[in-house]
Amino acid sequence: MHRFILASRLSAFVVVLLTAVSAQRAHGVVIKVGGASFPSAPYTNAARNFSSENPVTVAYSGSNSGTGQKNAFNGEFQVGASDVPITTSLYGSNGTIIALPAIAGGLVVTYNVPGLPKGLQLKFSRQVLPRIFDGSVSMWNDPLLVADNPSLAEKNAKIIVITRSSGSGSTLFFKKSLKLMDASSKYPSSPYENPKFTFNMNNSVMAATTDSAAVIVGSFPYTLTYLSQNEAAVARASSNGDCSTALAQHLNGDFIPCNLNSLGLAVKNVPQDNIDSLNYNSEGLDTLDVDVPGAYPLTIISNFILRPSEVSSDKAVTVWALKFIWYFISHPEFATSQTFVSLYQTPIGERTLSRISSITQRDEVLYGNSVCDPLPDGSYLHPCVNGFCEDLNPFQDSSAQCTCEYGFGNYDHSDCSEVTPYFAPVWTSYVKYFFMATAVLVVGGMISQLIRMKADPDVKAMSPPCCAFILSGFLLAAISILFHAASPTHGTCVAHIVTASIAFGMVFSMIFLKSIRIYFIFRYTRLARLGIFKDAVLIALASIFAIIDGIIAGIYTQVDKVGPRIQDLAGSSKEVWVCAVESDGEGSSRSTISTLLIVLLAFNGLLVVLCLMAGHLTRSASRKFDESKKIWSMSVMLGLPSDTEAMLNLKNVLFSGTVWLLSILSPIILFGPSLLGSLQTHARESSLGQNTGSIQSGENSDWKTAEVGKSTALLFNVGVKAMKALAIWDTALIILMPDMNMAFIMKSETHIFTKFSRCKVKPVATTTKDAQGTFRLEMVLDKNSDLLEFATKEKMDEFRSIHTQCIVNNNMKREENSGLRKHGSRSVA
Repeated sequence: MHRFILASRLSAFVVVLLTAVSAQRAHGVVIKVGGASFPSAPYTNAARNFSSENPVTVAYSGSNSGTGQKNAFNGEFQVGASDVPITTSLYGSNGTIIALPAIAGGLVVTYNVPGLPKGLQLKFSRQVLPRIFDGSVSMWNDPLLVADNPSLAEKNAKIIVITRSSGSGSTLFFKKSLKLMDASSKYPSSPYENPKFTFNMNNSVMAATTDSAAVIVGSFPYTLTYLSQNEAAVARASSNGDCSTALAQHLNGDFIPCNLNSLGLAVKNVPQDNIDSLNYNSEGLDTLDVDVPGAYPLTIISNFILRPSEVSSDKAVTVWALKFIWYFISHPEFATSQTFVSLYQTPIGERTLSRISSITQRDEVLYGNSVCDPLPDGSYLHPCVNGFCEDLNPFQDSSAQCTCEYGFGNYDHSDCSEVTPYFAPVWTSYVKYFFMATAVLVVGGMISQLIRMKADPDVKAMSPPCCAFILSGFLLAAISILFHAASPTHGTCVAHIVTASIAFGMVFSMIFLKSIRIYFIFRYTRLARLGIFKDAVLIALASIFAIIDGIIAGIYTQVDKVGPRIQDLAGSSKEVWVCAVESDGEGSSRSTISTLLIVLLAFNGLLVVLCLMAGHLTRSASRKFDESKKIWSMSVMLGLPSDTEAMLNLKNVLFSGTVWLLSILSPIILFGPSLLGSLQTHARESSLGQNTGSIQSGENSDWKTAEVGKSTALLFNVGVKAMKALAIWDTALIILMPDMNMAFIMKSETHIFTKFSRCKVKPVATTTKDAQGTFRLEMVLDKNSDLLEFATKEKMDEFRSIHTQCIVNNNMKREENSGLRKHGSRSVA
């Protein structure tokens, strides 16, 4: 997003820092998922993708179904994974866990028999398969096997069975399946329950995980085991082509391959009564032997295991865990890519999503707080009218809204149903209006005061036309806040940058030119009289600088295509329309964009540097010309933050606030002292006029009627301190002789005798803590300024009254002397 050229990049650092801290906190959320190894591949891929798309880390730890249930129960896992019903010991208490159907896959009998025809899949009937595992069929050329597989007639080799531990969900499901296939078999009695590994593989092998079982069956001939489709693919890849998967026999006698179609038929045809009556606390959904033709008989549904009473003590962890479950089910690609079947938009999957949507965190509702929380079927209760939801997962907080198309916004609603007005009715816009209005009033008031007092010596010395030009630049900068407050359009986005650039050029180019003129006035007086230093010429040159600044900014906005763009808000699903450059894409010219931006920044940076240099050169100029030196004070203001969500609202307010501060404080720093001084001078003159009238009408007439030759002396004991840094308090005796307009000031080290009317006396503000309750005046004589402190207010008022009387008497005496000189001249004539 573009930034106001006057602003410093300090705020960008603040934003990056805050974003980094926020991201660090979010990435500190770790969701632990683990258990069944059967669905390990799709879960692992989903966890990896979810972690890359969101500021959390999801880690899947594959082991077995028993571990998944136990660790979900004790809280070590936020989400467990299991292929079997929940163990009796883990339900029925306050820590009850539930099993929610998550994904469907098939167990396939995988074998390694050398020398079989390529592409051949052996057929294991419902009579043969249980007998292989109960030990009745132990040879590859057993007549029961050869009946369906004639190619095995010459394979006089022992069948080496690879099994899994009893805690494995795949093993439990497979045992259940074998028992149901043929009740006349000896199974579950089996000689392979406690096998021992031997290098000649004459006995069976118990593998710790399905991964190791896959490697063994792929590496050793005449082995046989049960795996998922994905693990069977691993086994085939590790073999020399002798490893393959068998066809399973359906209830109707057909031999069915395990693929997405046969698995899908099994999942979609689970009786609805079975789904509706499913007890999440103790059961798993049974898909074994669905009687629909073509359905794979060894289809298994794996479950997510949750502790709904408290997924986690941390609300954020709970929310992200539920989000992950919803994410996995609503993204079928994680299942189908591994030859599993997704439950998304199936009655089974929708029931799982409905169940997790009812989970709360200490009675706090987590689902349905936002218009962007989807329903289990993927639709929305209140769809976005003119926009979309950026985050497709539920459990969003109430601030999450639809991301609106250009020209629409969320003001009273959250569904992008409202047309965006030119001035958005949001609190940040009202703050900007306030900034603009106050800045215009302050700067406009200073311009008015400058024009009204242009004849005043102090104001005239500042060159009112040039100062008015500078103030006009600040006024334009204040007006630019209006474009920033407006809703983003192409016009407001461009106007915001161009007006700010022109304002910058007006202010700093004129300050630079004025500073150069001041330098020549005090160093090279003759050159300063040249016509090039006239006000009209300086205004013309400064206008050229401002126009160049505006042209560069205008070209920048066109080439970089500044306009309304959608901006993501870090740590939030919200997106808003802001003024920004077009995002880089294929064919975009990053170098051109960068060059223009550098030129714009360099041009304005050069103006600031020139102003600072000129301010340094004129650092010894008279106080009447010291606005050039105040550039050093203004440079500090350039460090104010200008573009720093909480954070977008904070960015906007700080940005407009910076422009507001620059527009108000800069004129005050530059011209405030001179204008204030002139106002105080006028106020004193007005006060003296009033005092003169009152004295002439008889007040304090005892001073005027004092006898000639006599003098009245008044003594004042005061505290005194020089008006300079590190000065300390001292005592002084001041003797005043009002009728003679004399003052004798005796300090500890110096004695001063002067006309009292030559001194300037003015009150001092007592707002500071050390000055409260004191009575102080400032007395200036020549270039020396002292702070006087009186014991009582009466003494201070008497001192001021005498000073006023002396000034009045001195003025009257001058008038009398002037009249006598005129009269004498007429007499001589």
